[in-house]
Amino acid sequence: MPADRGPVFPFTAIVGQERMKLALVLNAIEPSIGGVLIRGERGTAKSTAVRALADVLPPIEVIEGCPYSCEPRSPQGLCHVCTEPRGLLPRGFRPVRMVDLPIGATEDRVVGTLDIEAALKLGEKRFQPGLLAEAHRGIIYIDEVNLLSDHLVDILLDSAAMGQNYVEREGVSFSHAARFVLIGTMNPEEGEVRPQLLDRFGLAVEVETLSDPEQRAEVVRRRLQFDADPEAFRARWRPQEEALRRRIQEAQAILPSVQADEGLLAYIAQVCLEHHVEGLRADIVTYRAARVHAAFQGRDRALREDVDAVAELALLHRRRPPRQPQPLGRPPSPDRGPGPAEGRPAPETSSPPAARPGERTFAPGPAAEPPTLLLREEKAPPLVRAGRRATVRRARGRGRYVTFRFPRGRPVDLALGPTLRAAAVRTGRLWQPRLPLRVLPEDLREKVREEKVGALLLFLVDASASMAARRRMATVKGAIQHLLADAYRQRDRVALVCARGQRATVVLPPTGSGERARRALEELPTGGATPLAAGLALAHHLLERHRLANPRAPALLLLASDGRANVAQHGGDPLEEAIEEAERLRRRGFRSVILDAEAGPGFRLGMLERLADALGARRLPVAPEDGESLARSIRLVLR
Repeated sequence: MPADRGPVFPFTAIVGQERMKLALVLNAIEPSIGGVLIRGERGTAKSTAVRALADVLPPIEVIEGCPYSCEPRSPQGLCHVCTEPRGLLPRGFRPVRMVDLPIGATEDRVVGTLDIEAALKLGEKRFQPGLLAEAHRGIIYIDEVNLLSDHLVDILLDSAAMGQNYVEREGVSFSHAARFVLIGTMNPEEGEVRPQLLDRFGLAVEVETLSDPEQRAEVVRRRLQFDADPEAFRARWRPQEEALRRRIQEAQAILPSVQADEGLLAYIAQVCLEHHVEGLRADIVTYRAARVHAAFQGRDRALREDVDAVAELALLHRRRPPRQPQPLGRPPSPDRGPGPAEGRPAPETSSPPAARPGERTFAPGPAAEPPTLLLREEKAPPLVRAGRRATVRRARGRGRYVTFRFPRGRPVDLALGPTLRAAAVRTGRLWQPRLPLRVLPEDLREKVREEKVGALLLFLVDASASMAARRRMATVKGAIQHLLADAYRQRDRVALVCARGQRATVVLPPTGSGERARRALEELPTGGATPLAAGLALAHHLLERHRLANPRAPALLLLASDGRANVAQHGGDPLEEAIEEAERLRRRGFRSVILDAEAGPGFRLGMLERLADALGARRLPVAPEDGESLARSIRLVLR
């Protein structure tokens, strides 16, 4: 729906954040750049800037009464409504629309669907426009775009790239122009956008909280003035707003004539290669943005300075991550045997426990190609076997409409097309259109929706002193890093529990942020005793809570340990208490995988074998040679 404007804070009154404002203006001049993704913490003017942009844009000329905002000067782009009448079409000007797309929007609402009223009253198939039609020649704004369903993001990006919305559903085949500026904002701490989708945004900008005291004071001063008297504040900034509006109009007029020579293309290619970007989309977006920047500066030729001005915006989200350096240093001390100690689960926390004297922090290292996989032959439950992101079908709620069914009781999500077809067949209206159409209860059909459900990967890491031997912890961290990257691509959630010293702690509660998980793992110290029973009990608590909140989402426990439990929860034998906790997990139906840090040549105490039997877990060996191979093996287990 078009956003309810109300008093809008002036775009030119926003303090700082110049790169964000430039990215927004460039897309407003030329939407084919591909939209903007704005990443940043709360309170960094992301939403304020987006809403202010629509207010500063020049009004657009439209055909009055057209639901698709057709452009009168472009006859080839007129919709079916505007091509039916003969003679002169009435014209008018209106402000650019900004359409807010809610996180819970359905696909029908976004792309459009069958017109219910026309179908019931007239028996005609008519298309009811959706949000893409409302946003044509305007702006679509998605707050928290990282939380939007993947298939909706795909639809939006496809429409933005093609400038057209194609609809094939419920007996309706239709297309209409859909050119808009796509703007998404997000807080990285609440989860990331999948890399495949991230690359589809033309420009991206990282905004940070202002660190200059004078700028912060000016932000507060202007906000207080605006809140006290919005109209007076807007009046004071009207000259600057009008100047920016004129500059955007002039840039739009200049843009078709802006030239770029072959030398500039070579320079763009060099810049992209230096930033190690994948594919050629970065080169194309940089070229387009450089031309628009030149037009915005009032020039008809794009120069290297234009490329330099936009390169960071076009390449920020396309750079390849730097390779992790291999850990250096002295070899760790020999294995330590188990020793007596007692402890209990600790309260949950979201930061790694601080290293104490005698403890070490290992950088992630490689893990080995397992010579043999010690896997049980039992089949995984369907949700896990299908991969960590399971496909769930249901007759209500969110998700993509894929089919329909007879309702079980009162229909909640009516499938209109199948319902009307069933009524038409029953009454004979398909063959005699003049017969009245009456919909009876037996004609009702309801939608079946399909949604991808992300799993929870809960890592329980034994960070005791024995894990420092033979660089076991560095190897385990390397393997987990690969799994974290895979979980990020699959939009799974991850959590990290540490068992170390006299207690177990939640280092990282369930999150979709790959960056937070990576940082928490890197900062995890090693040393002390092994409270394995406490770790399993705490992991059990988190898994039960996840199951209660997300009954359809699968969960997997990954225990990284050498099995040398030596801290009891209740004064008993440490290993026996750990086995009891493991059996409780198995009885509750939670699946587990053990990363066997004791694998390799040398003496084995056999504790992990007993834990694996108690958990009903698959056991994968870990050895210090090649990390990615272990991650591949675990992916096979999960599938």
